[in-house]
Amino acid sequence: MLCRTVVLGPGLLGGSLGLALAEQGHETVVWGRRPAPLDYLSNIAPRALRTEIDLTKASQDAELIVLATPIGVMPDLLECLVATKALAPEVVITDVGSVKGPIVEHATALLKGTGAHFVGSHPMAGSEASGIEAARKDLYTDALCLITPVPETDAGALAKVRDFWGTLGMRLHETSPAEHDQIVARISHMPHALASLVVAAALEKEPSWAAFAAGGLRDTTRVASGDPAMWAEILLENRQAVLVALRDSQDRLQDLIGRMESGQIEPLQRFLLEAKALRDTHIVPRC
Repeated sequence: MLCRTVVLGPGLLGGSLGLALAEQGHETVVWGRRPAPLDYLSNIAPRALRTEIDLTKASQDAELIVLATPIGVMPDLLECLVATKALAPEVVITDVGSVKGPIVEHATALLKGTGAHFVGSHPMAGSEASGIEAARKDLYTDALCLITPVPETDAGALAKVRDFWGTLGMRLHETSPAEHDQIVARISHMPHALASLVVAAALEKEPSWAAFAAGGLRDTTRVASGDPAMWAEILLENRQAVLVALRDSQDRLQDLIGRMESGQIEPLQRFLLEAKALRDTHIVPRC
């Protein structure tokens, strides 16, 4: 499916999306507020991609618009697009945000009666790196994309979003915004918070001990190198689901402490065996 696509935001996700689309021959525009990342993208992108600093000019005649900014910026961008009448009739808008409930609710209400359609998406293809310098055209290949339609979602718009992410080689799964936010609270947001906690617990008292760290600490805490401003926003945006997950983690930690305090090897070994079985059964190594 080739269409005129506008990507709002030239960071890791937006820049990678622009590169991937242009590589496939999509007519692609990447919009950003600052010239520097746009200039960088222009220098490394195929000819099918162009950049634009004017939001109205970028969005005019777009068939598909992808919000690739931080999640806190998305509502304001949508409101600006509606207020300036920059949306073409029947344009489809999606996003790359990792929290779905608030943006889907806001966009569905805001776009009602405008002729534009919103379908929530979450391509789970990021990394601990950030910024346009980390962008790469294969970021989305064979990654999972969660699509979050609601009862009001237009069937044609949903099909267009499915085709769009599928064209990039992504694996697709559909779920409700509420279930999405519960899922990512457990498998993405909570692990990030706990990775940061592990760093603090391991190194706050004696940072120099990091020199002795092998793969275990590096692998466990890799995601803690992510952008703190972005992650603070994500954790707060999904705070109810994340708090439930963190409280469950607190209970499991207290259980582990109790097993350690018992001085008995069998309860501790059962804990480790249960965790190993869950991981080995359900977390498939990716090449």
